[in-house]
Amino acid sequence: MKLTYAELSAVGPVRRRNEDFVRFWQSDDEQEHQARGALALVADGVGGHASGDVASRLAVETALRSFLEADPTAVPRDLLLRMFDDANRAVHDEGSRCGGVDRMATTMTVSLFRGHEVVVGHVGDSRTYLVSEHEIRQLTTDHTYVAMQVAMSLISKEEAKTSELRNVLTRSVGHNDTVEADLVRADLHPRDVVIQCTDGLHGYVADEELRDAVLRMTPGESCEHLVRLAERRGSHDNISVQVVRIESVPRAGSQRGSVASLASARSSRVDTTAE
Repeated sequence: MKLTYAELSAVGPVRRRNEDFVRFWQSDDEQEHQARGALALVADGVGGHASGDVASRLAVETALRSFLEADPTAVPRDLLLRMFDDANRAVHDEGSRCGGVDRMATTMTVSLFRGHEVVVGHVGDSRTYLVSEHEIRQLTTDHTYVAMQVAMSLISKEEAKTSELRNVLTRSVGHNDTVEADLVRADLHPRDVVIQCTDGLHGYVADEELRDAVLRMTPGESCEHLVRLAERRGSHDNISVQVVRIESVPRAGSQRGSVASLASARSSRVDTTAE
């Protein structure tokens, strides 16, 4: 799979430090690239908890190390569950060593690009979107009390945007000694775009604005545009975004845009084109 990608993370206009952490990995070795695929990871340290910046970095770096140490032929589902288990254990253990009233925790969302598909592992309220043929769909489900209320028709989506509970998580990495991660897969086609972002962005930029930006700009330009847009609108959180444009896939997927939920299980700006 040939990809063009970019990422940008900013502290935002309100926060004093950046507790988001983003990484993108892809091997320069063609054989390893074909076997392992590419990986985009984003984490948002839980606000109000101890050392959110430490938690987000530790989760991402542990997940990436777990991925690279695993058998490259392992199926994506097993890889992602192992990554979340290892990251959760690392953050939970670090929080236990540090002590304190607040438990160290973070969100984490990981997209694995391999073959003709993306498989996403997800805990928290960062999001993964798929933009395809001028359509944008949110692949992940927010793990917040507000999202639960919307799902149960207790409040509307518009009411959710201003609810005092909109940032209260129902799941996070490291808060408990086990973690439950959602898994979802989607077929990819040339010119599709995958967006990952933290709530400091998606809480201030509409889905249609995300779609339009990645369709009319390069990944690097769209990252810059979207972060600055969230800043102008007074985002109260750190702002992070990753944009991955699909240039080619080794073979056609099944049905365009096919998305499937696999499981909910325990267990500075750069544009680069690589194949």
